[in-house]
Amino acid sequence: MRYMFVCLVLILAPFMASAEDIVARSYSLQKHGTLELKVPESWSDSITQPTSELPPTIKLSPKNGAQFTILATPIWLAQADIKSPTPDELRATVRQAADIALLQSMEDSIEIKELKGPTNTGYYFTATDQAPQPGEFKHLNQGIIAVKDLLVSFTILTNDGQEAIVKEALSLLSSAERH
Repeated sequence: MRYMFVCLVLILAPFMASAEDIVARSYSLQKHGTLELKVPESWSDSITQPTSELPPTIKLSPKNGAQFTILATPIWLAQADIKSPTPDELRATVRQAADIALLQSMEDSIEIKELKGPTNTGYYFTATDQAPQPGEFKHLNQGIIAVKDLLVSFTILTNDGQEAIVKEALSLLSSAERH
């Protein structure tokens, strides 16, 4: 029995060691509450805030190691009487962006994928730059997710071998909360 326990610990150890602490970070949306993202502790964040009443852009990147960039811009409705876009309208907006990205991508076609969280729904696409310049990223994941009455536009820029970063970024966006 003890041997089985030791074997189980040895099998699970790499998975337990790779688990990273996640921290909830809140970003002020001026007079529109806050957006909370659950971010790995090893990622740094910064906010670019235009001087006017425009939404901020949140930038996430690694504190160390291989570079990546995640940009998220929460967009609130300009007026209370404006209706939030339907899922079909969100999908159509993402499709337009995908069609533009297709012009510079390696892909022959780009699929629109659903991004669904406990309460959030959105869409995104993946494209590969056919000729990235030195210092540029090769892979693009881009889309929009509805977080209550906010639309969060996002861009995830990575290079080869960073699929786990993309997965983590999509997870934190799908579980985003508005307060």
